[in-house]
Amino acid sequence: MLFVFGVAIIIFFNALILFTPPAGCDPREPSDACDYINTNYESQFENTQANPFPADLTPKPIFWENAIKGAFPDAISVPYIYLRDKHGVWLRYNDRLSFDYLLGEDMPGKHYLYIEDDFSPSEEVRKKEKFFRHKSWNITLKEGANEIYKQTAHKITRQYIGSFDLHSNPGRTVWFPSSAEQNFEAISRLQIPLEAYDFPPKLNRNTEITPQKYGKFRGDSEVLPVDENVYEIKTHEGMQKIRTSNMSKWSVEYKKQKAICGDKFCLFLFTDTDKKRKYCENIGNETAIVFLNLERKFTSSSYSNSPLYNTHGYHFGLKEGYEIEDIASFEMIPSEFAEFEKKQQPDKMTYKNVPTGKKFIEYELKIYAKDGALINQYCDYYYMHEKIREL
Repeated sequence: MLFVFGVAIIIFFNALILFTPPAGCDPREPSDACDYINTNYESQFENTQANPFPADLTPKPIFWENAIKGAFPDAISVPYIYLRDKHGVWLRYNDRLSFDYLLGEDMPGKHYLYIEDDFSPSEEVRKKEKFFRHKSWNITLKEGANEIYKQTAHKITRQYIGSFDLHSNPGRTVWFPSSAEQNFEAISRLQIPLEAYDFPPKLNRNTEITPQKYGKFRGDSEVLPVDENVYEIKTHEGMQKIRTSNMSKWSVEYKKQKAICGDKFCLFLFTDTDKKRKYCENIGNETAIVFLNLERKFTSSSYSNSPLYNTHGYHFGLKEGYEIEDIASFEMIPSEFAEFEKKQQPDKMTYKNVPTGKKFIEYELKIYAKDGALINQYCDYYYMHEKIREL
């Protein structure tokens, strides 16, 4: 087996040495010569009809008419989008793993309706045709019952071949028809704030949740939903209804959720109920968390800026025998940790977590059941550190 492994390494390095960019390709200045261009594939879309975009449209609030649960418009680029249902007008930021925020019951008199039907090709087609990405949409913009713009468009990102890489990398992007890119940008520029409601243009991020600022805090008050995935939360700025509809962007499908609040923060917990997909060997179903800051409205924290980022404490497994229904409280404890890294062992086949000599300060999250038991556990694969002491 070691012989086979050695031969594979030699072949890899020979391929790396022998690789030269395609003729006319300068990796320092990417061009079409550095891309794999599937002419036959792209030619299918060259005759996509270009429809004229109406001139001098007045900016108005844009509502997503056929909003997909947990998603955000893909063809246009806006900082936020409006949605509507029986509760009223919702605000969804272009920010993955966040919440929807209820603005109020009143619909604006003048607004646009945006419809985005995605019929992009499958992953199997991508592999067969060797492109990096291909998005296809039918886009409609309406004002009242009137359709004012309708367009079918394809956005193909070619595969970059200007350097040796084991992974696929993006090359240049082409649009069919070419005018679609400019017209979709024009739609994006129409989005404006709703004058009747006060909200920030971007989601307030919880980057300030640090041990140095907040110290130790806890929560033990469960907030029950008032409707499916809808919660009414008391913040320092007043009541706010939120909806946890964008959790579908997580890599695991979380079918159950729970909200536990304290004086300053709420912890939203989401758990997978598929018993066959464990977070780690001998540890129960994966559970993920998102923070909601109660000091101000329109704020949340996802894994990318979680106060548990270095410890990967934003997702964990529950001890066997416990379910999300058993969770009663949480504690966030400022702690000092020693950092670890994986190092290959002398047998060249196994790895071991060893200390790097570095230390850091971060929160340790503790989840407790109704019987007082500590029930969150972590996988060694993710938990690359060891607690030294509580601060």
